[in-house]
Amino acid sequence: MKQSWKKRKNIYLRTYVPLALSLTATIISMTQCINSKLQNQIATLQATIAETQLMPQFDISIKSEPTGNDGFHDKAFLTVTNNGGPVYEFHAKTAYYIKIKAVGKSAPIKTAEIRFPVDGYFGIQAKSSASHGTLATFFDIDNHRRHFNLAKGIREHPEAHGLSSAYSEEEFYLSIHYVDALKRVHNEYYQVYFVDGAVMLQNEVGENIFKEAKYPNTRELSKLKSDELLDEIAKKL
Repeated sequence: MKQSWKKRKNIYLRTYVPLALSLTATIISMTQCINSKLQNQIATLQATIAETQLMPQFDISIKSEPTGNDGFHDKAFLTVTNNGGPVYEFHAKTAYYIKIKAVGKSAPIKTAEIRFPVDGYFGIQAKSSASHGTLATFFDIDNHRRHFNLAKGIREHPEAHGLSSAYSEEEFYLSIHYVDALKRVHNEYYQVYFVDGAVMLQNEVGENIFKEAKYPNTRELSKLKSDELLDEIAKKL
Protein backbone atom coordinates (compact mmCIF):
# COMPACT_ATOMS: atom_id res chain seq x y z
CA MET A 1 0.00 0.00 0.00
CA LYS A 2 2.84 2.33 0.96
CA GLN A 3 4.76 1.43 -2.17
CA SER A 4 1.69 2.05 -4.31
CA TRP A 5 1.33 5.51 -2.79
CA LYS A 6 5.00 6.27 -3.37
CA LYS A 7 4.67 5.07 -6.94
CA ARG A 8 1.73 7.41 -7.54
CA LYS A 9 3.62 10.26 -5.91
CA ASN A 10 6.62 9.68 -8.17
CA ILE A 11 4.35 9.67 -11.23
CA TYR A 12 2.78 12.94 -10.06
CA LEU A 13 6.13 14.55 -9.48
CA ARG A 14 7.50 13.39 -12.80
CA THR A 15 4.40 14.37 -14.79
CA TYR A 16 2.36 17.19 -13.27
CA VAL A 17 5.05 19.27 -11.63
CA PRO A 18 7.02 19.71 -14.91
CA LEU A 19 3.76 20.43 -16.67
CA ALA A 20 2.88 23.10 -14.13
CA LEU A 21 6.33 24.61 -14.40
CA SER A 22 6.04 24.59 -18.19
CA LEU A 23 2.65 26.30 -18.05
CA THR A 24 4.02 28.88 -15.64
CA ALA A 25 6.94 29.58 -17.94
CA THR A 26 4.54 29.87 -20.89
CA ILE A 27 2.34 32.32 -19.00
CA ILE A 28 5.37 34.42 -18.00
CA SER A 29 6.61 34.41 -21.61
CA MET A 30 3.17 35.43 -22.92
CA THR A 31 2.95 38.20 -20.32
CA GLN A 32 6.38 39.49 -21.30
CA CYS A 33 5.37 39.38 -24.98
CA ILE A 34 2.14 41.26 -24.28
CA ASN A 35 4.02 43.82 -22.20
CA SER A 36 6.57 44.24 -24.99
CA LYS A 37 3.85 44.77 -27.62
CA LEU A 38 2.05 47.20 -25.31
CA GLN A 39 5.25 49.13 -24.75
CA ASN A 40 5.84 49.26 -28.52
CA GLN A 41 2.30 50.53 -29.06
CA ILE A 42 2.75 53.19 -26.38
CA ALA A 43 6.07 54.26 -27.91
CA THR A 44 4.48 54.44 -31.37
CA LEU A 45 1.57 56.47 -30.01
CA GLN A 46 3.94 58.86 -28.23
CA ALA A 47 5.97 59.31 -31.41
CA THR A 48 2.77 59.99 -33.38
CA ILE A 49 1.62 62.57 -30.83
CA ALA A 50 5.02 64.27 -30.87
CA GLU A 51 5.02 64.34 -34.69
CA THR A 52 1.47 65.73 -34.77
CA GLN A 53 2.47 68.53 -32.40
CA LEU A 54 5.29 69.48 -34.78
CA MET A 55 3.00 69.63 -37.82
CA PRO A 56 1.59 73.00 -38.95
CA GLN A 57 -2.11 73.76 -38.61
CA PHE A 58 -3.21 76.07 -41.39
CA ASP A 59 -6.15 78.43 -41.14
CA ILE A 60 -7.02 79.51 -44.69
CA SER A 61 -9.81 82.00 -45.25
CA ILE A 62 -11.09 84.56 -47.70
CA LYS A 63 -13.08 87.59 -46.59
CA SER A 64 -14.31 90.87 -47.99
CA GLU A 65 -14.72 94.35 -46.57
CA PRO A 66 -15.95 97.75 -47.78
CA THR A 67 -13.51 100.52 -48.65
CA GLY A 68 -15.84 103.16 -50.13
CA ASN A 69 -18.81 105.19 -48.95
CA ASP A 70 -21.41 102.95 -50.63
CA GLY A 71 -20.88 100.12 -48.13
CA PHE A 72 -20.16 97.59 -50.87
CA HIS A 73 -17.61 94.92 -49.94
CA ASP A 74 -15.29 95.73 -52.83
CA LYS A 75 -12.06 94.49 -51.28
CA ALA A 76 -11.35 90.77 -50.87
CA PHE A 77 -8.34 89.30 -49.13
CA LEU A 78 -7.15 85.73 -48.63
CA THR A 79 -5.01 84.90 -45.61
CA VAL A 80 -2.88 81.88 -44.70
CA THR A 81 -2.19 81.51 -40.96
CA ASN A 82 -0.21 78.77 -39.25
CA ASN A 83 -1.32 77.96 -35.69
CA GLY A 84 0.81 74.82 -35.33
CA GLY A 85 4.41 73.73 -35.69
CA PRO A 86 6.92 75.86 -37.57
CA VAL A 87 7.29 75.84 -41.37
CA TYR A 88 10.22 76.89 -43.51
CA GLU A 89 10.72 77.91 -47.14
CA PHE A 90 7.04 78.83 -47.35
CA HIS A 91 5.64 79.88 -50.72
CA ALA A 92 2.02 80.43 -51.76
CA LYS A 93 0.14 81.32 -54.93
CA THR A 94 -3.49 81.57 -55.96
CA ALA A 95 -5.65 80.67 -58.93
CA TYR A 96 -9.07 82.09 -59.73
CA TYR A 97 -11.77 80.62 -61.99
CA ILE A 98 -15.19 81.74 -63.14
CA LYS A 99 -17.85 79.15 -63.88
CA ILE A 100 -21.08 80.03 -65.70
CA LYS A 101 -24.07 77.72 -65.90
CA ALA A 102 -27.12 78.21 -68.10
CA VAL A 103 -30.44 76.53 -68.89
CA GLY A 104 -31.95 76.64 -72.38
CA LYS A 105 -35.44 77.88 -73.24
CA SER A 106 -36.74 75.40 -75.79
CA ALA A 107 -37.62 71.73 -75.26
CA PRO A 108 -35.94 69.43 -74.63
CA ILE A 109 -34.47 71.46 -71.81
CA LYS A 110 -30.68 71.45 -71.91
CA THR A 111 -27.99 72.83 -69.63
CA ALA A 112 -24.53 74.10 -70.45
CA GLU A 113 -21.46 75.27 -68.56
CA ILE A 114 -18.30 77.19 -69.29
CA ARG A 115 -15.38 77.49 -66.89
CA PHE A 116 -12.12 79.36 -67.35
CA PRO A 117 -9.22 80.75 -65.30
CA VAL A 118 -8.93 84.49 -64.78
CA ASP A 119 -5.58 86.17 -64.45
CA GLY A 120 -4.59 88.59 -61.70
CA TYR A 121 -7.59 88.48 -59.38
CA PHE A 122 -5.27 89.01 -56.43
CA GLY A 123 -2.86 91.72 -57.43
CA ILE A 124 -0.86 92.05 -54.21
CA GLN A 125 0.70 89.49 -51.87
CA ALA A 126 2.04 90.41 -48.43
CA LYS A 127 4.40 87.65 -47.37
CA SER A 128 5.83 87.11 -43.91
CA SER A 129 9.19 85.55 -43.07
CA ALA A 130 7.77 84.05 -39.86
CA SER A 131 7.51 80.29 -39.39
CA HIS A 132 4.08 80.55 -37.76
CA GLY A 133 1.28 83.10 -37.41
CA THR A 134 0.12 84.93 -40.55
CA LEU A 135 2.33 83.67 -43.38
CA ALA A 136 0.74 85.35 -46.40
CA THR A 137 -2.11 87.70 -47.30
CA PHE A 138 -3.43 88.22 -50.84
CA PHE A 139 -5.40 91.38 -51.75
CA ASP A 140 -7.56 91.98 -54.78
CA ILE A 141 -7.81 95.29 -56.64
CA ASP A 142 -11.57 95.96 -56.89
CA ASN A 143 -12.11 92.62 -58.63
CA HIS A 144 -14.72 91.58 -56.09
CA ARG A 145 -16.92 94.40 -57.39
CA ARG A 146 -16.09 93.57 -61.01
CA HIS A 147 -17.33 90.00 -60.64
CA PHE A 148 -20.42 91.19 -58.79
CA ASN A 149 -21.37 93.42 -61.74
CA LEU A 150 -20.53 90.69 -64.25
CA ALA A 151 -22.63 88.13 -62.38
CA LYS A 152 -25.52 90.58 -62.16
CA GLY A 153 -25.54 91.09 -65.96
CA ILE A 154 -25.44 87.34 -66.56
CA ARG A 155 -28.24 86.70 -64.07
CA GLU A 156 -30.54 89.49 -65.31
CA HIS A 157 -30.32 89.12 -69.12
CA PRO A 158 -30.31 85.43 -70.15
CA GLU A 159 -33.59 85.64 -72.15
CA ALA A 160 -32.06 87.99 -74.73
CA HIS A 161 -29.65 85.17 -75.61
CA GLY A 162 -32.17 82.35 -75.88
CA LEU A 163 -31.62 81.13 -72.33
CA SER A 164 -34.08 80.49 -69.56
CA SER A 165 -31.63 81.28 -66.76
CA ALA A 166 -27.91 81.72 -66.14
CA TYR A 167 -25.64 82.46 -63.23
CA SER A 168 -21.96 82.86 -62.46
CA GLU A 169 -19.81 81.37 -59.68
CA GLU A 170 -16.31 82.15 -58.45
CA GLU A 171 -13.70 79.52 -57.58
CA PHE A 172 -10.65 80.35 -55.48
CA TYR A 173 -7.65 78.02 -55.20
CA LEU A 174 -4.49 78.15 -53.13
CA SER A 175 -1.19 76.32 -53.62
CA ILE A 176 1.34 76.22 -50.78
CA HIS A 177 4.85 74.82 -50.55
CA TYR A 178 6.74 74.43 -47.27
CA VAL A 179 9.23 72.35 -45.31
CA ASP A 180 8.05 71.13 -41.89
CA ALA A 181 10.01 70.80 -38.65
CA LEU A 182 11.01 67.23 -39.59
CA LYS A 183 12.53 68.58 -42.84
CA ARG A 184 9.86 67.00 -45.04
CA VAL A 185 8.79 68.89 -48.17
CA HIS A 186 5.08 69.49 -48.75
CA ASN A 187 3.10 70.73 -51.75
CA GLU A 188 -0.57 71.19 -50.92
CA TYR A 189 -3.60 72.51 -52.78
CA TYR A 190 -6.83 73.94 -51.41
CA GLN A 191 -10.13 75.27 -52.69
CA VAL A 192 -11.08 78.30 -50.62
CA TYR A 193 -14.63 79.47 -49.89
CA PHE A 194 -15.95 82.76 -48.54
CA VAL A 195 -18.08 81.02 -45.91
CA ASP A 196 -16.72 77.52 -45.35
CA GLY A 197 -12.97 78.03 -45.14
CA ALA A 198 -10.80 75.74 -47.27
CA VAL A 199 -10.86 72.12 -48.43
CA MET A 200 -7.66 70.27 -49.30
CA LEU A 201 -7.57 68.84 -52.83
CA GLN A 202 -5.80 65.78 -54.13
CA ASN A 203 -2.40 66.78 -55.48
CA GLU A 204 -3.22 65.66 -59.02
CA VAL A 205 -6.38 67.79 -59.05
CA GLY A 206 -4.56 70.82 -57.67
CA GLU A 207 -1.66 70.47 -60.07
CA ASN A 208 -4.02 70.40 -63.05
CA ILE A 209 -5.90 73.48 -61.80
CA PHE A 210 -2.72 75.56 -61.52
CA LYS A 211 -1.31 74.16 -64.75
CA GLU A 212 -4.40 75.34 -66.63
CA ALA A 213 -4.42 78.76 -64.92
CA LYS A 214 -1.63 80.13 -67.10
CA TYR A 215 -1.45 82.20 -70.26
CA PRO A 216 -2.89 81.73 -72.88
CA ASN A 217 -5.73 79.94 -71.04
CA THR A 218 -6.49 82.86 -68.74
CA ARG A 219 -8.80 85.80 -69.36
CA GLU A 220 -8.83 89.28 -67.82
CA LEU A 221 -11.72 90.03 -65.51
CA SER A 222 -11.83 93.71 -66.49
CA LYS A 223 -12.40 92.75 -70.15
CA LEU A 224 -15.18 90.21 -69.58
CA LYS A 225 -18.66 91.22 -70.76
CA SER A 226 -21.84 89.48 -69.67
CA ASP A 227 -23.44 89.61 -73.16
CA GLU A 228 -20.43 87.94 -74.78
CA LEU A 229 -20.31 85.22 -72.14
CA LEU A 230 -24.05 84.55 -72.51
CA ASP A 231 -23.58 84.23 -76.29
CA GLU A 232 -20.67 81.85 -75.72
CA ILE A 233 -22.60 79.56 -73.42
CA ALA A 234 -25.75 79.71 -75.59
CA LYS A 235 -23.74 78.17 -78.46
CA LYS A 236 -23.16 75.08 -76.31
CA LEU A 237 -26.87 74.28 -76.08
